[in-house]
Amino acid sequence: MKNDVLHLPKEIANENALSALALLMHEAAHIKHSKNIPIKNIAPLQSDFHILNAIEDIRIDLKNFRLLPNVIGFYEELVKKHMDLTKAQAPKAVLRLCAGILWAEGFTPKMAADDKDFITNSDLVPLLKRGTYEIEYQQWDNLKKTIQAVKKLLKIDSKQDQPNTNTTIEVQPSNQVDKSILADMTKIMRPASVWSKGQKMTGASGMSTDPLAMDEQAINQFKEILNVKEQKFIGNGNYLNTDNLVAYHTGDVESLFKEEVIVRKKKSKIMFLLDASSSMGVPLLDRKSRASVVKSAVQRLTKILDEVSELEGICVDWCVGQFTDVYTLLDKNKWQQEYFPCGGTTFIDGFTGAMNDLLKDHTIEGKRIIVVFTDGEVSAKEIELVSTRIAENHSDVRSLIIGVGSDMSGKFVKDIVGDRVIIAEENATAVILETVAAML
Repeated sequence: MKNDVLHLPKEIANENALSALALLMHEAAHIKHSKNIPIKNIAPLQSDFHILNAIEDIRIDLKNFRLLPNVIGFYEELVKKHMDLTKAQAPKAVLRLCAGILWAEGFTPKMAADDKDFITNSDLVPLLKRGTYEIEYQQWDNLKKTIQAVKKLLKIDSKQDQPNTNTTIEVQPSNQVDKSILADMTKIMRPASVWSKGQKMTGASGMSTDPLAMDEQAINQFKEILNVKEQKFIGNGNYLNTDNLVAYHTGDVESLFKEEVIVRKKKSKIMFLLDASSSMGVPLLDRKSRASVVKSAVQRLTKILDEVSELEGICVDWCVGQFTDVYTLLDKNKWQQEYFPCGGTTFIDGFTGAMNDLLKDHTIEGKRIIVVFTDGEVSAKEIELVSTRIAENHSDVRSLIIGVGSDMSGKFVKDIVGDRVIIAEENATAVILETVAAML
């Protein structure tokens, strides 16, 4: 706390990434918000300190949930995978206080039936929430009374307690010997299983690549995916190979002639399908709306495609569609003005409409590609239907679906987009590159 430093293990298993981020965000919030609490005055005993810490944990987590979109999804992964209170070896007071923290934050952890009855039928959660208000508004005398009320509810005997020597809310276990009845709280709320070994996180961060270099990568990848050629060899049309006249003097007469080759580049087309529901107006990490970040990304992509078409001679066209409750094909010359978030979301109708438009365009001889940008806030049934539609038409239409501020622990991310989620304008190009590379 003194130096604003957090220590993390070098290796984090891939399946624990979101849980590790939740713990990191939690401890970072302690550094930001927990420095000005008069601990000596409020918590003379170790159990007092642990209850104060529990109340402060709730306060800072609720601040995190309000500050950053999708953070609550990271915490959900932490609770679901690493906080099974039925398996924790700890006194009832510890288990119930930990359950109270999670309950006050909106989670329902796995717990014994009698502990659940206690949480739902006692004043523990209201007391903890009241304590967060008292810290927020520095009502220290009231906070002391709240802590004592929690101790009484949990049947903690102060006579069996030890003096508290902590002077700050610790972000790592203290070296002191803690004989409090609540000493096991840290093991449950900061579970070691988050740092267990497993499949390592793979891939380099796109953040280390400057925008110009990433645009160059995008150009090269689109060139590779769209450069569809048709070659015709004219068998009876042998003509003199003027690049190899030396063959006359070496006696290699056959190489003096070569077949005439006609190369025709096939037309490909990309449909950018944009989610235009009201939820696309929600801000991302950089406070820019999902819709504005998508618009910026598509503008850059269409510019790249026009450059590829003009400078490289690759035959590629593009169009932009949007979906709310219905699918709409936008005017290519003024789609930026026509696209804005409003209304509901019918993902399957939007996706089907875009696919039908590409399939009925008989001028396309090369690749048909749909690039979808959506926050994925749709029903589980629609996600299943879109997944089926992608599989059914994979040979005719290649589909790339990119999440925009999507719930990292939700069905949409797990079943369709994986880690290809834009969380800010800064990482949009990196996500697009990874998506195109995956298709290649």
